[in-house]
Amino acid sequence: MTLVEILSDKSIKKMAARKMITEGILDGRYSMDEIATAVKVLKENKVATILEAIEEISNKKLADLSREYLEFAMGYIASPDNSCKREASRIVGNLAAQYTKTIREAIPAFFAGKYKVRRDCGTLGQCLCSVSDYNTKRILRFKFVRKATFYL
Repeated sequence: MTLVEILSDKSIKKMAARKMITEGILDGRYSMDEIATAVKVLKENKVATILEAIEEISNKKLADLSREYLEFAMGYIASPDNSCKREASRIVGNLAAQYTKTIREAIPAFFAGKYKVRRDCGTLGQCLCSVSDYNTKRILRFKFVRKATFYL
């Protein structure tokens, strides 16, 4: 089954769909190209299921995910869909140590509506330090993030 078929089939529950997608990514049936093609025709609430599968793989370290997965997730940090935002942020946090240079590109998206941060905080680290999101705190471990000057 294709990703679109899995996510469009009403007889497949969300948890089962996520498991199928996770297994498909792990065994190579669903490449990043196939995921990118599928999300073009899916609603964002269905894309969230794909992000959940990627998050599970990255969180449990079931496989080494390529930078493409991180870049894909970064595109959903500022999504209007809360599930996409949440899962994308978790993926970014999970993959932060592997792709520190790419994380720099993700930081502006965190300020596109995901968090309510003080606007006079000076450094990015100070702005984010009050955020309770676990993966945001993982990103803050990087010195360049804590020291970066950021003005909103």
